[in-house]
Formats: sequence, C-alpha cells, structure tokens
Amino acid sequence: PTQPYGFISQNDVISVFARRGAGKTTFVKSLVHLIRTSPEDTFKNLREELHCVDVFEPNQMMNKENLLIRFLAQINEIFQKEEKEKCCQKDNTDNYVRLNNARRKLYEALPVIDGVGRGNLFPDWDDNAYIADRYMNLASNVKELEKRFHHYIYTGLNIIGKKAILFVLDDSDVNIEKSFEILEIIRLFFTSPQIIVVLTGDASLYSMIVRRSYWKYFDGDFLKKECDLLNPVFFHYIKEI
Repeated sequence: PTQPYGFISQNDVISVFARRGAGKTTFVKSLVHLIRTSPEDTFKNLREELHCVDVFEPNQMMNKENLLIRFLAQINEIFQKEEKEKCCQKDNTDNYVRLNNARRKLYEALPVIDGVGRGNLFPDWDDNAYIADRYMNLASNVKELEKRFHHYIYTGLNIIGKKAILFVLDDSDVNIEKSFEILEIIRLFFTSPQIIVVLTGDASLYSMIVRRSYWKYFDGDFLKKECDLLNPVFFHYIKEI
C-alpha cells in the first residue's frame, strides 16, 4: 500500500539540550519506560500508537560501524519479531508479502550509501558499460532510497498496528567521529512523518561539531575570523583539521 498522506519529507526531532550531568539520560530512559509500562491513560494512549526503540547511545559503538545500517537493523528486528508471532495466521499472508517486497526494494537501494557494497558508486564504468541496465538502475536508486525507506516504515508499522516509531539518541555529541554522521542521517533519511527522534546532548558542542565538519572547506583567513568568535574551550578541536 502507498502512504495515505503521500510522500512527505520532514524531520520530527525533539531536542533535549543541557550540560553534562543535568539528567538528560535519566529523563529519556524514564520517558521510554513510562510509555512502555505506565498504566496512566496518557502513556497508555501513546503505547497504543507509538513503538519505542531502546535508547541508543552512539558513544558505545565502533567508529567503523555504519550507523544507518545499525538503525535499519533495529527497525528490521522490530518488524521481524512481529512476523514470527503472526506468521501462522493466514489472514496476514498478504501483509508480510508486502513487507518483504518493501524490505527488498529498500535493500536494493542501500549500496548507494557510503560503507555499503563496493566502494565506488559506479565501478568499472566505461564506454561499453555506459548504458548498462544495472548502472541505470543503481543511479535511479539514489533518488529512490528516501522514498523506499518511507514505504518500508509505513508497511511495517501498518502490520504491527502502530502509527509511528520513536528513536531516542542519547548523548550523540559525545562520539565526535560519529556525531556529524548522526545529524546527517537524521537530515537525509529520518524524514518520514512516522519517525520521531529525541536527540540529547549539549547544543554548544553540536554547534562545534557542525563547524568542525565544514571548516575544512574554507581558507585560513576565514577560519581565523571564526576562531576569534569561539569559546577558548573548543580551540583544541581546531588543531585536528
């Protein structure tokens, strides 16, 4: 089935910004626990419509791990668990055929992202292979990845009887090497109206991480002016560029 709202690309991010030790982790873990278990009507209603993924802490993962694949694995685990529980019900056969088709189409598009499949988007491209169907299809997958991701989320949530999925990304600013990647994944791929993200961290550090990722594209004079505006606490990051 196609999404009843059509294709809408938007980011639903709830930011929980505070200094270290202010209780952000306790807050978000308590929130997830309440949504999952509280008998209060407010949380019961949320529980009926929202699936909460376990709180994710990027500082506990390996630097070489692809974060988008990690998130997809979590989503797939949710849907597969429901598949196993209902696989014997004949009435659900069509639903799971649609889910498998949506999953397959999503996986076909994944090689266009960094760290998946062969290193070059169009390997062995030459005059003889210029119009080869496989590369034309791969090129179209670049454009289709976001739409296929939306369709996969919609199909899976429809089967498990939920309207949205909640990701809590706790202290994503701690792992400097992964922080910008996380922000880019949210910007580029977590764009379905059925994905809600709670992002915790320090707003100043996030700002520094974004600057650090873009500074390499500017010359020395510009960087010097930028440095004069920054808090001295962050100067040691500049040396890494």
